[in-house]
Amino acid sequence: MQIFTYFVHYPKDKIIFKTMVVVLWSMLTIQLFCVIQPDYFLLIISWGNPAALLDVPKETSFQALLTALTALIAQCFFTYRLYIFTSRRLLFPIIFLPLIVGQLIAEAIDLHFSFTATNVQQLAAKSFLTPAIPSNAFPVAIDAGLAACMTYWLLKESKGAVGSHAMIVRLITLTINSGFWTASVALAALVGSVVGSAETYGTIYYLLCSLYCNTVLANLNAREYIRDAQKSEIVLGSNLRFEAAPRSTIAAGVSFAAQSSRYPPSLGEHVPAASIHFDSPSLHVLTAVHLDDEGRGK
Repeated sequence: MQIFTYFVHYPKDKIIFKTMVVVLWSMLTIQLFCVIQPDYFLLIISWGNPAALLDVPKETSFQALLTALTALIAQCFFTYRLYIFTSRRLLFPIIFLPLIVGQLIAEAIDLHFSFTATNVQQLAAKSFLTPAIPSNAFPVAIDAGLAACMTYWLLKESKGAVGSHAMIVRLITLTINSGFWTASVALAALVGSVVGSAETYGTIYYLLCSLYCNTVLANLNAREYIRDAQKSEIVLGSNLRFEAAPRSTIAAGVSFAAQSSRYPPSLGEHVPAASIHFDSPSLHVLTAVHLDDEGRGK
């Protein structure tokens, strides 16, 4: 339903984001097949053969690979969004991209152990669950860190901005929900890999693929919801910045009027004294609140 909503409401998005959505949907569908196929093999094809219960279906390991790739795409998307929101500062990519690479390496090691297991007892052994600890610790740090940095930046840059309260609240709510659920499930999987059984860990870990996929889609589809907070136009675009009017101007009690525009003013055009510009890979809002030269609302 989210994919249908995305393509109906945002047909003009860049091809790279449309491709990302299709790839995420494809991996989620294949992962579902990898979960169902072993059950069909055990309950239909191998019915009455107890020995088949001891074999490790390769689809189980393959669905773990799909979960790792889905997490990679989602985390890169949110890192890029944070980079755009912070006016293309390299600080946050420098922090999070090495963590994402570290997670990919940890997942590769975990998958190596999973693919080399020859029977269920071997896969359930603690020695095989140990590599899952770092592969689940990285998502907790990355997802929680991205949500915290995004929230901090929104609060920091919105100080002194005019008429943006409702939009900021919705942005922060969306940001916290995006990072909270994935980080919470990854933390539960981490706990399951340390103190639980292989069955408990596998059940929790299975949820991450659909959760990452739906989190990305929810952020893409939430642009109309964010737009309704200020009735501004939303397109997939570049960065977020705030420009506050001088304190003396605001203190004078002059009236402000809001206007929306798809693009920033061209060179030589009137530049607003106070403006709020929102752009991001998941939303691009351009709202201008400004004063004219005589201090009257324009």
